[in-house]
Amino acid sequence: MNLSRLLNASLETDQFAELINKLNSPRVEETVNIYEPSISLALAVLWRSVNVPILVITPNAESSRRIYDQLHTWLEPRSPIYQFSEVDEIPFERYAPDSIATHARLKTVASFRQRFGKAKYPLVVSSIQAASQSTLERTVFDEVTTTLVTRDQVDMSALIKSLVRMGYRPESTVEVPGTFSQRGGILDVYTVTERRPVRIEFFGDHIDSMRLFDPETQRSFKRIRSLIISPSEEILPVLINPDKVNDKLSLIEIQEFNEEHRIISSELGRALAGEISNHISFYAGFFNFGSIFDYLTSDSITILIRPDEIESAARSIDTRYEELRSVKQKRGSIPINFPQGHLEWPYISDAIEARPRKLSISPWVSDADLSDSPMNLPFETLPLKYLGHEKVLENIKSEISDSKKIWISKSATIVDKNKTYFDSSNGPVIIDKNSVIEPFTYIKGPVYIGKESKINGARIYSNTSIGNNCNIGGEIQNSVIHEYTNKSHEGYLGYSIIGSWVNLGARTTNSDLKNTYGKIKMNIGKKKIQTNQIKFGCMIGDNSKTAIGSLIFTGIRIGVCGQLFGYVTEDIPPFTFYNNTKKKTLIEYDINKAIKTQARMMKRRDIKQNKHDKKLLQEIYNNTIEQRKKNRVKVGNMKI
Repeated sequence: MNLSRLLNASLETDQFAELINKLNSPRVEETVNIYEPSISLALAVLWRSVNVPILVITPNAESSRRIYDQLHTWLEPRSPIYQFSEVDEIPFERYAPDSIATHARLKTVASFRQRFGKAKYPLVVSSIQAASQSTLERTVFDEVTTTLVTRDQVDMSALIKSLVRMGYRPESTVEVPGTFSQRGGILDVYTVTERRPVRIEFFGDHIDSMRLFDPETQRSFKRIRSLIISPSEEILPVLINPDKVNDKLSLIEIQEFNEEHRIISSELGRALAGEISNHISFYAGFFNFGSIFDYLTSDSITILIRPDEIESAARSIDTRYEELRSVKQKRGSIPINFPQGHLEWPYISDAIEARPRKLSISPWVSDADLSDSPMNLPFETLPLKYLGHEKVLENIKSEISDSKKIWISKSATIVDKNKTYFDSSNGPVIIDKNSVIEPFTYIKGPVYIGKESKINGARIYSNTSIGNNCNIGGEIQNSVIHEYTNKSHEGYLGYSIIGSWVNLGARTTNSDLKNTYGKIKMNIGKKKIQTNQIKFGCMIGDNSKTAIGSLIFTGIRIGVCGQLFGYVTEDIPPFTFYNNTKKKTLIEYDINKAIKTQARMMKRRDIKQNKHDKKLLQEIYNNTIEQRKKNRVKVGNMKI
C-alpha cells in the first residue's frame, strides 16, 4: 500500500509551508515538535518539497529501521530511500565483516555522490550507531569510482585491476554483489549500487554493449548505456595514503612486544601489501578516515530525531568502546593507542554542527509538551477521554468504525489514562483481566495482552500476542510471547516467537530483516530451510536467558534453557551457555542447575515446581545430548 497522494494535504498547511520556506534558506537551524507516529509522514513531506539530499539521524537502530520502513508507505515505489546500516561489529576483535551490511552502507554513500538527470536526491536514515562507524574516505571513493559508457575505449586488463583494488572478488560465475567474472571478451560485474549484475561485451578495446542480466539464469535482458562502478569494500588498505597510516602507527605504545603484537604487525604489513584478509575490520582504525557526513553536499539537510537521546546513545557507545579498550590493553591483546574504527561523539557533534542546514524533531505526547516549542506541525492525537471502560468504548465508537475497537477488561488497570495510547486503526487492541498498563505505553493493534501481564511504557506494534503473567517493556512488533516471560527493559523484539519463562536482559535486541530484503533461511538439522519470509527474527525456547545488551542475528533458533551472552550469530542447542563477548565459547548447562534455576524462577511468581516440571526438563536434556555433541558444546563450568 502506498499513501503518497496524501502528502499534498500536509503541504497545504500553514505550518509546513512556513517550515519548508525556512529550510530553503542557505543556512537554517530549526526545532519542531510533532506527534511521534507522524514523524515518517513529516519526513516524506519535507523530502518531496525541498529536493535536496536529506540525512536523518535517529537514537538507535530500532527507530532507524522503523522510520525507513514507514517511509516506503508514504513515498512512491523505487524512491531513493536508503538506510545507512549498522555493521555488526565486535570492538577490538577479529571477525569477518557482514558483506551485506557493508554493501548497503556503500550503496548509501554512493547515492550522495551520484545523480542522474532529473532523478530525486536521496533520503537517508541512519542510527547514531551506524553514523559513528567510520567508512571509506570520500576522496578515495571519488578517485576510484569508474564510469563506463558504451562505445568508450577501455583497457579490460586495467579495468580488472581497478576492480580488484576496489574490493571486487573474481568468481567463475557472478551471483552476488561485489564480484566479477571474465570470459574472453565478456566481463560480468555485480556492483553494490545496481539491482542486477551487468554483462559488458568488448569488441577489441571498445565496449560494444552493456546489458543487465539475471544472476540465477545468467540471461541478459536489458541494454544500458552507462555504468558507474564504485568500491565494494569499506576498508581498502592499498588505496590509503601511507602517511596517514604511519601517523596512526606512530601513536602506538608497545610496553611489551608479545605474540599478539607480532601478529598485529605481520597482518598490518600484509594488508598494506594488498593481501585480502577476512579480519581486516580489526584494523579499520588504520585505514578508514571517512564518515557519512563527509559525503553530504553543501545544500543537504541534516535532521535529528530526539537530539538529546542521540547524544546520550552516542556517549554510551563511546563508554562501551573505552571499557573494552581498557580490558584488551590490560590483557595485552592490543597495544596502547591502538586505533579504532569508531567515531566518538565530540567528532560527530562537530560534524553535525558544521552542517549549514539542520532540523531537530522532538516528539510530543500531550498538549502540555507544546508550550515551549518554536514550531508545532499539524498533527493531533485521537481525542479519547478515559472515563471508565464503558465510556472509552463509547468515545471510540464516535471516532472510528464499528469494526475497529479497543476491549479493556473491567479488572485491568490503566495507571495514567492521559498518557496511554491505543491505536485500533489496523485492528483491535485487547487488554485481558487484571493486566496493568503503565504510563507512556503505545499499543497499535491488532494486539492481545494476556491476563495479569504488566506493560511498562512499551511500544507494542501490530500482530503481537503477549501471554499471561508477562512483564513487558521496550519495543515489540509482530511477535508471540508465551506466559511468564520477562522483557521488562528497553530493546527491540521483532517477528519472533518467545517461549515461556524466558528472561530477556536489558537492551536485548534481535535483527529481523536482511539488508538485501532477501528471503530468510533457517537451519533445520543439516539443511537450510527457506522460510519465504522477508522478515523473521528469532525463536527462543522455554527457560532461556539473555545477558544485558545481547544482540541476536536474523533467523536464529535458541533451544530450551539457552543462556546467552553477547552477539548470537548462530543457532544455540538446548542447555547451552553461549558466550560471544570475548571469545566464542559453548559450554553445557548442567541439568541439575537448570532445574534449580527453574524452581527459583517459579517461586518468585508464587508457583511451586512439581515433579512433572523437573521430568520435562530432564527428558529434553537427555534427548538433546547428541545435538550438543554435534555443535561441539563442551562439558564444564561456565565463567561469567
